[in-house]
Amino acid sequence: MNFVDIEDCIFFPVFNHTLDQKALALIEQIFPHHRIFPILMNEIAIHGGVLNCITWVVKGGTPLVGKSK
Repeated sequence: MNFVDIEDCIFFPVFNHTLDQKALALIEQIFPHHRIFPILMNEIAIHGGVLNCITWVVKGGTPLVGKSK
C-alpha cells in the first residue's frame, strides 16, 4: 500500500473506487493506534505517483527538477 506514516497519523490514498472502503478497513486493522486520513489522489495518480512519491525529501545535493540528462 502506498501511504505516508507520520508519527501517529497515516495519510492514505483513496480514488473514489469501490475498493477504497476495504483498503481503509485493512489499514485500520494494521495500524490500530494511528489516525487514518483518507486523501483523494486521482489527479496526482494520473501523473504516475501517489503519496509516497510526492512526499519524498532529499537532503543535500543538487535538485533534479528542470534538469535534463
